[in-house]
Amino acid sequence: MRALIILSLLPLLALPALPAAAQKADQAVDNGDLDPRHPDFVRCRKMPVPGSTFQKKRICKSNRDWQRDLEEARGQTDDMATQARNSRKDCYGSGIYC
Repeated sequence: MRALIILSLLPLLALPALPAAAQKADQAVDNGDLDPRHPDFVRCRKMPVPGSTFQKKRICKSNRDWQRDLEEARGQTDDMATQARNSRKDCYGSGIYC
């Protein structure tokens, strides 16, 4: 009886793997003869899924897009650091300690 129950549950264990396999087939990338440093060369990276410890999502972008995203993130980080620095100057410059 246990063997029958276990055998009936085995297909359910394979279900989470099916979408991942289908996703990989959908995101197959053909770069042809492009140099890996070329701006149009497409790279795929596995990025963590927010709220999940183990899940990763495969994201494919060109080198140009990855570089643009990196520059935007650096710009946002610089803006936050500048705002923090300016708020401290305002706070301490007026003689009031925040």
